[in-house]
Amino acid sequence: MLTKEKRQSIEENIKATLQILSDEDDSLLKGNIYSLQIEDEDKVNEIFSLFSLSYEETISHLINIGAYENWPNNRFIYVTNDRKVLILINFEDHFRMICNINPVEDNVLTGFMTYFGLLKKIEK
Repeated sequence: MLTKEKRQSIEENIKATLQILSDEDDSLLKGNIYSLQIEDEDKVNEIFSLFSLSYEETISHLINIGAYENWPNNRFIYVTNDRKVLILINFEDHFRMICNINPVEDNVLTGFMTYFGLLKKIEK
C-alpha cells in the first residue's frame, strides 16, 4: 500500500512532467489536469464517459481492492485537448494511460503509434 507521502510525490512528479510536455509546441500531450480533490464530479463523469469508463464503477473497484485510502487526495486525471488520451494518476496504478481511437478516423496502428509515442516522450 502506498503511503500518503509517496502518493503526493508521484502526483507532483507526473504533474510536472505532463506540464512540460504540454507546453511543447508539437506535443501530442497538450491537455488539462483535473484534480479529483477540487473538480466537479459531473466533469469527471463526462471525461470518463468519453473513454467508455464509469467513474462510479472505478470508485467501487478501488474500494473493493483497498486502494480508496485518502480518496481523492493526490489523485488526478489528465486528458489531451483532442480527447484521444486519458491518464489516470494514483488510482489502482500509479500511472494508467488510455488511448481513445475512433474506428472511423483511426486504425489500430494509429493507436499503437500514439500510445508508444507518448510513452517515449514521457520517458525522456
